[in-house]
Amino acid sequence: EVIIDDREKVWFWQKASDADLLWIPYRIVVSDKTLEAGWYELKQRLSNFLKKEKNIVNTLGSFELKKQLGQGGTSVVRAASLNGSTNYAIKFLIENIKEKESRAYLRFKQAYINILSIQHTGAVLPQIHFDILEIDEKTTIPYSIMLKAEKTLKDIVNNNEITFEIFENIFKNLISVINTIHSYKIIHRDLKPENIFYFNKKLVLGDFDIAKFNDSEYIKLHETQRGERLANYQFSAPEQSTIKFDEIDERADLFALGQILYWIITKTTLRGQEKINLKRFDSQYSKYEDLIYNLLQNEREKRLCSINEINIFLDSQNKEKQEFPGIHPDGYRIAAHRWIPGFFLRITKTRELWRYFTEP
Repeated sequence: EVIIDDREKVWFWQKASDADLLWIPYRIVVSDKTLEAGWYELKQRLSNFLKKEKNIVNTLGSFELKKQLGQGGTSVVRAASLNGSTNYAIKFLIENIKEKESRAYLRFKQAYINILSIQHTGAVLPQIHFDILEIDEKTTIPYSIMLKAEKTLKDIVNNNEITFEIFENIFKNLISVINTIHSYKIIHRDLKPENIFYFNKKLVLGDFDIAKFNDSEYIKLHETQRGERLANYQFSAPEQSTIKFDEIDERADLFALGQILYWIITKTTLRGQEKINLKRFDSQYSKYEDLIYNLLQNEREKRLCSINEINIFLDSQNKEKQEFPGIHPDGYRIAAHRWIPGFFLRITKTRELWRYFTEP
């Protein structure tokens, strides 16, 4: 059965979200833009070229192409070996830059150059080469070469039993690498399980094509526009489609973090504001219910603002449990947190709680 969404006054991202709600497994996007760019035909030409050619030659040497690792609407990734080592991956951008440098190409190039400056942190998948490939006299395709990760977070979660202990290790790893890129004034904007890689026994981040880089510290070849959210509709923050690019801040990544954490536990993402109940999977997950609920607020003003505030939030919860062990939440003494940007207000008595929420 095929469903065609031809609504004219609805944003593309809203159509994609509605498709997710209907559990539609495959989507084909056809628009004047994609037809004009010739993406489908270009993708087929690249595929035919890669089937015929077994090696990609550049200044580093001759890379032998191996199996396909992934494919999206804008790129194809193949494993590759150099001098017998198979620890490489080549990402081909499906853009013909023979006559004109497209916005997608400028984003691709900008991300490669800027990420080089933070590779020493160990928070990102290492990049080693950027180049172009002429597949015929009319077509030039850009590509980048990176070290090959063992797997993605999506692979790990889908193919393993995730215990609470494993979840906590993943959580600590994720907040560490996210905090690192934020400290270097980079907002990823496209965090999802497929863009998180297991490399050298830890999780690192990749695919920074639509990242926001601080203008004063990084090169700027292209400014991602409001509608350029690509296909990450399940995990990206609502404001990425409604506000200007310059207004996006770290809270967009924290929303994605909340979705990723929820997905790891439940294998689903949330649509709209819902009460979060994770105890049905393991009672220990109750520790993260309030945090995930906060991170998934549609209004970013209600979310925590940084990884540091996430740590404060969790530390506060731990202290609360130590101070009131075994107290039922409906008992006389109630511990509550009301989030105000920048600090926590902690209330522990019913009378104080009532006065705080009712008095002007």
